[in-house]
Amino acid sequence: TCFTRFSAADGVTLPMPSTVTDAGPCRKQLQITVPQESVHAAVERSFQEVRATFALPGFRKGKAPRNLLERKFGDGIRADVMEDLIREGIQESIQENELALVSEPEVDPAGLTVDADADFSFEATVEIRPTVDSPNTDGITVTRIQQPITSKEVDNVLERVRGRMASMIPVEDRGATDSDLISGKMTLTEDEKTVFEREGVGIVPKDDSDIQGIPIEGGSEFFDGVKAGDKLDWKVDLPDTFYIDDLKGHTVLANFDIEEVKEMDLPELNDELAQNFDHDSLAAMTTKIEEDLTAEQSRIADHKAETAVLDALLERCEFDIPESVVRRTLNSRISDAIREQVMPRIYAGEQLDDDEIKEMGTALETELKPEVEADVRRWYLIDTVATEEKIFATESDIDERIEQMAAHSGQRPSEMRQKIAEENGFEDIRANILESKVRKLLFEKAEIVDETPEVDGSSADNELSQANEQGEGND
Repeated sequence: TCFTRFSAADGVTLPMPSTVTDAGPCRKQLQITVPQESVHAAVERSFQEVRATFALPGFRKGKAPRNLLERKFGDGIRADVMEDLIREGIQESIQENELALVSEPEVDPAGLTVDADADFSFEATVEIRPTVDSPNTDGITVTRIQQPITSKEVDNVLERVRGRMASMIPVEDRGATDSDLISGKMTLTEDEKTVFEREGVGIVPKDDSDIQGIPIEGGSEFFDGVKAGDKLDWKVDLPDTFYIDDLKGHTVLANFDIEEVKEMDLPELNDELAQNFDHDSLAAMTTKIEEDLTAEQSRIADHKAETAVLDALLERCEFDIPESVVRRTLNSRISDAIREQVMPRIYAGEQLDDDEIKEMGTALETELKPEVEADVRRWYLIDTVATEEKIFATESDIDERIEQMAAHSGQRPSEMRQKIAEENGFEDIRANILESKVRKLLFEKAEIVDETPEVDGSSADNELSQANEQGEGND
C-alpha cells in the first residue's frame, strides 16, 4: 500500500491510498480511493467552470443557480469528473509504484458513480513490462556455421546478370516452348455472345497457370509448338474468384488468338558483358560475385550465432511476457503476411472474399505465434542488457543507418529521412540499432566455434577457374 496525492480546489494536497496486487503474468490490479474532500473539490470546481462558461435563459454568465446547473449539466459534470479522477489516480499510482506500462490501463466503468459527499473508489488493471534478471554469459558456447559458396550459386547470379541485359526477340523458325512469351487477344463467349475481350495479354507457360485469371486447359503443354497466327479454343469453368462478378462460376468458350511468340535472347557470358557492369573482365566480375555471396553468408552465420547466444541466455532467464505486446506484434505480422499473399492475386484479377482472408489470418496466427513470442522474449532480454550496459542508439548511429537505407533504395538521405518521419519509423530504427549493438556485445562475450560444412560437388573455386579460362580466351 502506498499514498499518492490529489490536489483539492483550495490547494490542500490530500492523500489518495492505492493498493497494488498481482493479476496474472505481467498484470497488476490497482485499487485506488479518492478521498471525499478531493471528490467534492473536483465536482465544485467543475460546476464553477460550467457556471462561468454558459449563460442560461434568464441568467447572465456566472449567475445561474446551482439547482438549475444540476438539472441541466449534473450528469455530464459527474461523468467528466469521474474520468479525470480515474486518469489522474492511475497516473499517480503508477508513478508512486514505479510501474512500467506496456499498454493502456483497463477500467470497467460499469457501476461507478461520483458522489461529492463520499469517497470515490475504483479498480484498474495494468499490464507492465517484465522484470528480467541480468543475464550471465559465462560458459555459453555456440557453433557458428558458415555455408560455403557453391558454383551453382555463382551460376545463378551470373544468369541473373545475363537476364538484366537480355532482349525479347520474335520466334519465327520454330514453335513455342514453355519458356517463351506468348501474347495475343483473349476472348470469352457465352451462348455465342462475346462477354470478355482483352488485347495484348500474355503468358509464359512454365510460370503461369492462367491468362487474366482464366484457367488454362492441360497446363503448360497446351501451348507446345504454337506459332503466331494460331488460334486456341477451350471450354472453361470460370472460378468463383474471377474478377468480373457477372462471370464468376460461368461456363464459357475461351479463344486465344496468338499474335506473337517471343524468346529471351541472353547475351554471351564474356568480358564484354562484365564491362557493362563496371568490371574489367568476366573473371573479375565472378570474383566480386563470390566475395559478395561469401560476405552475405558471413552475415547470415553471424546473425544465427547471435540468435543462438540469445536463446542460450533466455534458457537461463525465466520471465513472463505481456500478452498485449505479443498480440500487437502478431497482428502486425499477420497483416503483412496476408498483404504479401493477397496483393499478387488481386493484381492478377482475383477477388477474395472475407471468409478466405479470415481463414488465412487464423492459419497464420497458429504458424506465427510461437515465433512472435520468442522474438518478444529476445527483445526484453536485449533491452535489459542495453540498460545495464548503458548502450544507446545515438544520433550519429541513426544518421549512418539512414544513409545506408538511402543508398540501398537509390534515394537521397534527406528523402529517406522525410519518409521515415512520415511513417513514424524512427523508434523502429533506434530499436534495430540497439538490438544490433547488444547482439554484437553478447556474441563477443560468448565462446564461438566456427564450422564450415563440406559441400558435395564442384565448389565456387571451380567456377572461378572456368571464368578465368573464359576471360583469357576472350582477350
